[in-house]
Amino acid sequence: MLCIIHSSAALRYARMTGILACMSYRIWILVAIAVFGPVARAAAEYPQNLLSARLGARVFTPCRCAAGTDPNSLRSDGPVSKGRFALAASAQERFFIVDLGRAAVFDRIEMGTSDASVTLRIEASADGPFTLLLECREPAVFQTFHVPLTTGRYIRFVLGPGERNTAIHNMRIYKGYEHPRMPDVARLLYGRLKPDIPELAGFRERGDANDWAEACVELRGYYRQRHKPEASLNPDFDTSRAQAVIAGRIDHAGLARTDPPPIDWSYMLTTDWYEHRNFLNRGAATGVLADAAYYTNDPCWAGRFAEVMYDWIDANPKPDVMSGPDYPTWRTLDTAARLGWLVSRFPQVTAAQHVDDALWANYLYSIWEHADYLRKDDFSGGNWLATITSAVTHTALEFPEFADRRIWLEYGKTGFERNVLRDVHPDGKEMEDAPGYICMAYGAMLSTLESLQQEGIAVDPEALRRLDKVQDFLMAVTQPNGIMPNIGDWGGGEPYALPAAVKVFNRDDVRYCLTMGKEGVSPATASVHFPYGGWTILRSPYTTRPWQDAYHLVFKSSAGSHGHRDVLSITAYALGRELLIDPGIRSYEREDVERYLRTDYHNTVCIDRTDQPHTPGRTDLWFANDAIDCIAATFTGYPGLAHQRIVLFVKPGYWLVSDRIAGSGRHTYDQNWHFAADAAPSGDGKTGRIRTHYPDGANLLIVPADPQAAACEPFEFFIAARRMASTQDNIPAVGYRYHLSGEPPVVFDTLLYPWSGADVPSVSIARMEPDAAATALAVKVTTPTHTDYVFVSQTGPARVSFAAEGLAVDAEILLLRTQDGKPVHLDGRNIRRVTLAGQLLYDQARSASGSCFAQPAAS
Repeated sequence: MLCIIHSSAALRYARMTGILACMSYRIWILVAIAVFGPVARAAAEYPQNLLSARLGARVFTPCRCAAGTDPNSLRSDGPVSKGRFALAASAQERFFIVDLGRAAVFDRIEMGTSDASVTLRIEASADGPFTLLLECREPAVFQTFHVPLTTGRYIRFVLGPGERNTAIHNMRIYKGYEHPRMPDVARLLYGRLKPDIPELAGFRERGDANDWAEACVELRGYYRQRHKPEASLNPDFDTSRAQAVIAGRIDHAGLARTDPPPIDWSYMLTTDWYEHRNFLNRGAATGVLADAAYYTNDPCWAGRFAEVMYDWIDANPKPDVMSGPDYPTWRTLDTAARLGWLVSRFPQVTAAQHVDDALWANYLYSIWEHADYLRKDDFSGGNWLATITSAVTHTALEFPEFADRRIWLEYGKTGFERNVLRDVHPDGKEMEDAPGYICMAYGAMLSTLESLQQEGIAVDPEALRRLDKVQDFLMAVTQPNGIMPNIGDWGGGEPYALPAAVKVFNRDDVRYCLTMGKEGVSPATASVHFPYGGWTILRSPYTTRPWQDAYHLVFKSSAGSHGHRDVLSITAYALGRELLIDPGIRSYEREDVERYLRTDYHNTVCIDRTDQPHTPGRTDLWFANDAIDCIAATFTGYPGLAHQRIVLFVKPGYWLVSDRIAGSGRHTYDQNWHFAADAAPSGDGKTGRIRTHYPDGANLLIVPADPQAAACEPFEFFIAARRMASTQDNIPAVGYRYHLSGEPPVVFDTLLYPWSGADVPSVSIARMEPDAAATALAVKVTTPTHTDYVFVSQTGPARVSFAAEGLAVDAEILLLRTQDGKPVHLDGRNIRRVTLAGQLLYDQARSASGSCFAQPAAS
């Protein structure tokens, strides 16, 4: 986008079409006003949007508009316009005119357009010829234009000749805000601070005497004693980030742009890049300049800091009402993050020698404005509300001098309790379906709790219990390498909120996991199911050594916030390596969302190559003991179909995944498997076996029970390596799928076998055919050291015989292990009777002497 501002040239357009070619713009405007009738006036608003019907504004155009659109939809009686209209896809000279209803003063125009190919010209007139204010090539989908201070009634927007359907939207015309100068800003602070603080008596006396400059000196002196920078001046301070801000190198969320101050803080290149704007408004631009001003002790950097800080305040005054994300730079999550920057850099700004008192006072008053705005939030949830309550309560603790401190603490308490009781399930799983976001929300919740406890403010006991339980989830979902799997929007990374939680709740079991078994006590169970949250972790016992060699599988049946279309998906880790991955997500922009949220980008079954509807699954079965874990869940989101997945962890060595699709109609089915970029997987078309090819360490072998039923096919996908970065870090990788088509029922029974070493182990899986129809998973798994018979009934305990194997069972879940044909271990749930090769192995109804196994291991 290139904009050229014209301050005086009176430019006229002569080329017109139809009747308009015979009319001057001024005559046409007068005719239009006569048609539309008199206009109304309204009281001023702050900041006043002049494009308001109440103030008498009208929008009109002689151009053809798209059906169903009205130029006057751009008007708004509030500060923000959500309206839009479109010029039709027709060869025409495209323009429209805003009549403000009377002459008004303005120097800002916000607007968006869908056509970046035009050269937009903005012209103004009081009651005569139009004067060109600005010319912009390649306008963005949304931007704020700074135009010369203008007194005018008519504003003409000329897009030139064209044939495209061009939308105009979110327009706002106003006089820009100007930050308060001395003495006004000192008066504002005087009214916000408590009147009875003895240490501020000098500040009060100077204020009462209307000596506001000296009052500000007194106030800053007080804060110099209370808020001191932790680090000293540093002539070698790295100013590279500050230099980038001044040079206008703005690089967020996949979009790099050059926009030196004054910065367009609400700029959106296309509808894809809103995260760029959000990250820009989280405070780093002002924070890094505050650091440069203090640490370098350079008046030049102090001047740069003043330039950007005032630019931000003047371009983004605090809205009068809480309006969610409607104000593009006051989105509450970003506002809370920005408040964190403001508070954290307050000591540097206070101590900086070359930051004058007026700027310092505006900085302090901006902190109050941010806290005041956020404490009115009543619509946020999840990590948003957690971040907001943390920022507000922390500000209350850092600035007890503000009279609103009690209100901020009350908001912190109510917001905290609402956040925890609404968004944290009773089992400790927070509402979001991404471990990284859960960690973010949890860290902010803990921060709020610590602030409230520091003030002696009691909170709901159930909120405390649930907050404690979140540790169970984060502890369980963390892989043995100390990293959470990359599931959902912001998936992996270290469980960075846990160290603070351990201090708050003194959990020795969490400490044990954080230190990889070096400190604390072992958790009671390794495999954990979260019934409310819909997540299950199948893990090796915590006694496994080396610690990093433990097995760890995550299975999810939920469909929560920040989750993907990935119900019944898994990730798997073993022997020091993540073997089945989730590709994550790179950004929230359209291309990335369309790619990374797809069902076929996850380790689940994708039907008809379409995405799952956004609805959760249900848990059918959960069982865990020292020998075998079993989780089963069903997803019914695909119309007319039910997909059940059973996952078993046969300890210590492998997983079984059984997918069963029931329903009607002819469909295609893909059981997808995703590997890391360096896994170099290969597949055997005849045997259906898939394996990774890491040169050392762990590898994974995937073996289907019925290799002839499904084709084994490779596919390409991308892995999101760097989240919210402008560099295109979509790393190419190769996955494999088992594909088949036909009418239900459809079954995939698959063995996942990790191993470490040079030779691929000789393992196999085969279905055991029952003598009579039975709704059960029944497979025989052969490894180099033993043979396992695995049985899971779908309908509770069932009596089934397998003549080919010489096996008869009466059980719900069964694991029978043999070595050299001899039974060595029997385990499971609701086992009543088992015989193998005519030998009775167990009979619940008989005495121990009548069975090879007196009692299966306790469940």
